Amino acid sequence: MAAAVRLACQRTRGSCVVCVLRAAERPAYCPRRVSPVNVYYHFYSGERVASLAALRVVYDWARRQPVAPVFTSEYLAMVEGFRTARVARAGAGYRVWDHGALRTIRFDAGRFDAGHGAVDMTRSRGVLGFTRHQGSLYVHLEGPGEAFIVPSATPGPGPYLAGASHRVSRWQREGRDWSFKLEGIGAKSAEIGGLRAGEERQVEISGSEGTRHVRARVSTEGILALTLGDGLEVQVRAL
Repeated sequence: MAAAVRLACQRTRGSCVVCVLRAAERPAYCPRRVSPVNVYYHFYSGERVASLAALRVVYDWARRQPVAPVFTSEYLAMVEGFRTARVARAGAGYRVWDHGALRTIRFDAGRFDAGHGAVDMTRSRGVLGFTRHQGSLYVHLEGPGEAFIVPSATPGPGPYLAGASHRVSRWQREGRDWSFKLEGIGAKSAEIGGLRAGEERQVEISGSEGTRHVRARVSTEGILALTLGDGLEVQVRAL
């Protein structure tokens, strides 16, 4: 959590509505992603203009943060998965099992051999992809089943999931193409890695808002960033 917070308080019928904001000096994901962000309030916060304005400030702040919106019940399931998860060395990689709803494993600097800053997507099982942040390697798991993570200097040929704003399901990749589904509340986005730098890709995005085709250019790092709309369910497919 940030070192400083600001409290906005409005008296309402003898009760105090408190909204907590993190200071912008240090984001919640520094030095690593640990702390969740929880917006908690009573419905009577909407009875007064001042308390409603304070709540809007909190919501606007939360929506600007690089977080994955989930219900509290979903987060509790992730915590339970963290408590039960097992990780062990197995040959050239790591076995991960009993992780339940947990979908990300973090390997800090020094856990992999020198030069192993990626995941071998060809030899790994139950892995959607990975990303690096502040020296740590975050590995995205496919589901609750056992996963096998093989560290590597490069991810190997083909696309992989570098990041997503919501839970990913139905991930499939074939050659240079891929498809997946995102579910949850709020604006959705995703990043696909392992693509040719500078190339332009056409993507089909389907959901409650209809179907649309977009063209986007891959970054110099081989990452394709996609903005996917606000629908509760979004199906994405490379064309």
